[in-house]
Amino acid sequence: MLHHLMWDAGRGGNNLAWHDILVFQANGPTTVALALFALAAGALAGLLLRRTLAALAVTAAATGLLWYALNGYRAWFWPPVTRTTSLQEGPWYGGLTTDRGVVDAAGTQLPMPHCVASWDHARACAGTFERLHVTAFYSDVQPASHYWPLQLSATGAALALTALTVLAAFRVLKRHTDGTGNTGRVTGGAARVTGGTTGVTAATKTAPARTFTVKGVFRGPVWAVLRLHRPALRTWLGLVVVVSAALLWAHGPGFEHALAESRYGCLAQMDACDVATGPWGSQYYSVVVALSTLTVSYLPLLVAAWAGATLTGRELENGTAQLAWTQSITPARWLTAKLAVPALLVATGTALLVALHRWMWNDGRELLWGSWYDMDTFRANGLVTPAYALCGLALGALAGLLTRRTLPALAASFGALLVVYVLGNVDRASLWPTETLTGRHALDPPESVQVVESGVITADGTSVGGNTTCTQFGDAARLRHCMADKGIADFWTTYHPASHVWPLQLVESGIVLAVAALAVAGSYALLRRRTA
Repeated sequence: MLHHLMWDAGRGGNNLAWHDILVFQANGPTTVALALFALAAGALAGLLLRRTLAALAVTAAATGLLWYALNGYRAWFWPPVTRTTSLQEGPWYGGLTTDRGVVDAAGTQLPMPHCVASWDHARACAGTFERLHVTAFYSDVQPASHYWPLQLSATGAALALTALTVLAAFRVLKRHTDGTGNTGRVTGGAARVTGGTTGVTAATKTAPARTFTVKGVFRGPVWAVLRLHRPALRTWLGLVVVVSAALLWAHGPGFEHALAESRYGCLAQMDACDVATGPWGSQYYSVVVALSTLTVSYLPLLVAAWAGATLTGRELENGTAQLAWTQSITPARWLTAKLAVPALLVATGTALLVALHRWMWNDGRELLWGSWYDMDTFRANGLVTPAYALCGLALGALAGLLTRRTLPALAASFGALLVVYVLGNVDRASLWPTETLTGRHALDPPESVQVVESGVITADGTSVGGNTTCTQFGDAARLRHCMADKGIADFWTTYHPASHVWPLQLVESGIVLAVAALAVAGSYALLRRRTA
């Protein structure tokens, strides 16, 4: 309610429309319905899995999927309105659009020709329009008057799923009990756990001391880590396989289909322009590329959260770490195995994904938007992602040792690496010396460079940053007149060219790895102090 009041009062001072995803989400009851669904889904996941972290992950994934479905398909929750515009006016843009195309003389709606993307579509599409007898453009849109019908429809769908989830939670709870409220299965599980603990204690008392060889020292802790964290290992391998498959598809068949579709009707051997058979190849390609880039870019945050929650925090909370230290495994050796085994798997997996993403991105530049310095692209294409993953692992282990609790360690490690992420994004441009353009060229730097700062040089030789006076004049005579009137002698722009990508990657990776090294050193110092 407060957000809706704020947005209504300040609508004239922002550039966000009512149908923007985040505005639509924050301005209506859909958010309340999503919160109730998350609560119900969390209860159901907890009853089904009976594990804290597993239930947390499943609940987050289910709520995220519902959020994506509600926002991705909200335009179809209410019948749209069709707007028709003439060929001279061009396609209608505005509101929430569900479909757009052309209309022939018989009133049949046809897909939008690719040639309309041209800045002069009237000339580029002249042959196609004449051959297809095109008379107008049509657009199926959701106007602003449909805001509340869309909100209420999405809210109703979310609440219906919430009700089904609550019903399923009660059914699962009833199945887990004997009808009188006694949870026989849980009691049996407790008995099994108790018996297992007694067995371990007896074995500890009666088993003779082991003599550890070099081979045994290496295999024992390593095997224990792999066996204890089998679910996380399988999840990690599955994630790497899925994202790798998506990147390979985007590099191969996905790119071929999208490229053919983007050129459909605009190749020399075809007509000057033609109607595309459908945008699905391009849409799938764009979605897969975007999701893959986000996944590779933010994987280290998941690594940090897992490391803090399970690698050390849960074992200290449950006492399994102390039990391991009684089996001739020193705390230092225990922590070494806890860090080394996941570090090898995490570094290998992220390096593979980065290599595949860079391969896909380099070969798909004809279809991909964005530049090398975009935040997510920069991370997904270079050495910083494996560095951030190792840093997340180290910060997670330190958070677990500090809190000795599962969920606080998860939150602390995730938040700590997020802070490192933000600082890296803010200060990245200052990690390497920039280059400078002066004169008229400073007003129009190449698209492939990352502009850091712009300014002017006054008549007395003073350099002033952030001054964009006169830059709106493209005409040389008007530009000179403005410069003389404002006392401007020249323009300058500092920038990073594309050749700076690897220096920036290496410097940032070094800083992040230094943070990781400090976290590892802090973990050993803290463990040594607590077990002395």
